[in-house]
Amino acid sequence: MKRDALSGACGESSIVSGRFGVRESLPMRAAAARKGIAAQHPTVIARCCVPASQARFEATPGTGGGTGSSESLRAHAVADQHDRPIPRPAQIRTLIHTSLVVLLLGACSLGCDAREARAREYMPDMARGPAYKAFAPNPATADGLTLRAAVPGTIARGQVPFHYGAGEPEAERAGRELRNPLPLSPRTLGEGQALFQTYCAVCHGESGRANGPLAGKIPPPPSYTSERVMSFPAGRIFHVITMGGKKMPPYAAQLSAGERWKIVGYVQAVLQGSRETTP
Repeated sequence: MKRDALSGACGESSIVSGRFGVRESLPMRAAAARKGIAAQHPTVIARCCVPASQARFEATPGTGGGTGSSESLRAHAVADQHDRPIPRPAQIRTLIHTSLVVLLLGACSLGCDAREARAREYMPDMARGPAYKAFAPNPATADGLTLRAAVPGTIARGQVPFHYGAGEPEAERAGRELRNPLPLSPRTLGEGQALFQTYCAVCHGESGRANGPLAGKIPPPPSYTSERVMSFPAGRIFHVITMGGKKMPPYAAQLSAGERWKIVGYVQAVLQGSRETTP
């Protein structure tokens, strides 16, 4: 191994070593050794201030079996390979970020194009179908209407059929056939009282004697303690609440069947006192 001093711009000492007697700088050799390159290639070519195109390589006599020209060419190839600039971590991160931005912009452009013009589909399997509004015309139906009429006899969920019409004869028939299905317990009467005060007391009064806040402004309803109303069975009172009568409107839309029966039980057991309560 021979040592020599480079007179180049870097001013660093160099070593002529290896099989081909290649000139390399001490700092570069140490850096290559730290990276593990020297362990794999004993003849490490390190860059100094002299470019690889201007570097001169001389083979050490007696060290190799080949000619000096072939060994010099191989040394030039290794020098050119190691003379390439090594990317820095900052440059690699910048390249990755730039690639991600380009990919993101490309995806956005593809998405915008897909919204503007949808590609043709083969066998969409009913993934998307034409939607019609309820009252819009529909060419797919026999009558041209989108909203279909219910089948005769259809009962809505939660609805209890009421097979009685309006009028006095129907009210009398309901009185003969209907019975209050709820027990007259304190809870039932308490809920019936709350419902009565909300929907009925404005006309009938809290005591049921036709003395409500609207008694002087409208024709007064009959008193619950009158002889005629006292004779009404539970089914007839239920019919009046459901279908209405004379000046009284129907309350079937405001009160469920169970709530109407609670009011009937409260009127007969508390206001009329004609029914016994159950514990």
